[in-house]
Amino acid sequence: MWKYVKFVSGILLILMSFASLSSLFSGQVEETGRRIVENGVTVDGFITERVEHTVAAKRGRIGGIGRYYTIKYKFTTLDGKTYSDEINVTKKEAYDAEDGERIKVRYYSKNPEINSALGYEEYMTEADAADVPVGAFVFSALLFFCGGAWLTYSSSRRIWPEQTSANQSALERMRRESSDGMPSSPEPIAGYVKKDRGEKPLFGG
Repeated sequence: MWKYVKFVSGILLILMSFASLSSLFSGQVEETGRRIVENGVTVDGFITERVEHTVAAKRGRIGGIGRYYTIKYKFTTLDGKTYSDEINVTKKEAYDAEDGERIKVRYYSKNPEINSALGYEEYMTEADAADVPVGAFVFSALLFFCGGAWLTYSSSRRIWPEQTSANQSALERMRRESSDGMPSSPEPIAGYVKKDRGEKPLFGG
């Protein structure tokens, strides 16, 4: 079962790589960015929680502890739906804020999951929409394609092992013949004696 899941996942990743490149070069990415900018709505929100995250890491005998901070917030859209999100902030920003503090949130009217807590991060601008990160899109598409190709190839060898083995044997035979300079001669048929000019059959005739 897992081999079929890998095969389908590989095909999907390959399709995603082509789709991302297609959307990039057809201008859909920039057009989507413009729609997000033009359809932004600003509403009131509030901070629900400030969190300090502790991360411990160890390499060999060397260990260390790192910390980062997030602010969680909620906001209600113009149609009455409530959304929550969080954002990474500096230590100073986390300590200067207060739970329950009112903030401004700008969101994309067609998809409020795309939003920004103003004062802590900027909402997308016209400049951001025009400055499409081509390199990042191409690199991501390449990763999708390579990952999909590997999943498809590795799973197909398990799905069709006999055919794959036969193909490999055929390729190996062709490689040997080409390295010898000519195809291998067929085996003689049992009971048959080859006659050349100037010779006679061994038994009568």
